[in-house]
Amino acid sequence: MNIHAMGISLATIIALAAGTLGAQTAAAAHTEAPDYTLAYPPGWDHWVLANNSTQARAIWPEFDFAAVRVGGNIDHYLKEHQTSGDLRWYPAGLAVHRVSDEAGVSYVESEDGAHGWIVSRLLIPTAETETTIEREKERKKVEDDSNAARVHAEQEAVFARAKARRIAEDADREEELAKLRIQCRSVFRSTVNRKLSDLTVGETQQVGACQALGMYQ
Repeated sequence: MNIHAMGISLATIIALAAGTLGAQTAAAAHTEAPDYTLAYPPGWDHWVLANNSTQARAIWPEFDFAAVRVGGNIDHYLKEHQTSGDLRWYPAGLAVHRVSDEAGVSYVESEDGAHGWIVSRLLIPTAETETTIEREKERKKVEDDSNAARVHAEQEAVFARAKARRIAEDADREEELAKLRIQCRSVFRSTVNRKLSDLTVGETQQVGACQALGMYQ
C-alpha cells in the first residue's frame, strides 16, 4: 500500500496509532479487578450513589442536621430523588473502582456502569486492595524510618561538628592562656622585688594586666 498516494502523512499514522493504543490502555485499565465493595450505613438496608459530592455528604445519616438539609425525612428524600435519577440504589457488596476523593466522599464506578458519589467510609477494600494498602503502609514506614535515621545522622553530624569546634576553641583558648601565664611569670620575676616607683610605665601596665588575670605570681 502506497500511503503517499493515499494522501496520508506519517504524522497522521502516528497520531492514529497513539489514539488506538490510548484507547486500548484505557480499556485495559477499566477491566482491572475492582478495588472496593460498597456497604450500607449502619442501621440501613439500602443506600444510594449521589450525583455530586455535596449531595453525597448532605444525605449521609450521620452528618449533622442531615435530615433537616434534605427535608426532614432522609428515606423519603432518597426514594423521591431516586425516581428522578439524582440518586441510584446499589446492591450491598457492589464491586467498584475508587476514581477520586473529595473531603470525605468518593466518586466510584462499577464494571456494569453504576457510578456516583458516596461517603468514603462505605468503601470496603478488597483483599487485593488491603494487601496493597498494607504494602504501602510498610513502604511508607520504611521510608519514614529511613528519613528519620537520615535526619538523626545529620543531627548527630551537626552535634559532632559543634563539639569538635568547641574542643578546638577550648584548645586555642588554653594555648593562649598558657602563653599569658608564661608572659606573666616573666613579668612577675622581673618586677616582684622592685619598688613600684622604679617600674617603667610599660612594666606597670604589664603588672596590672597580669594581676587582673590572676596570673601575677
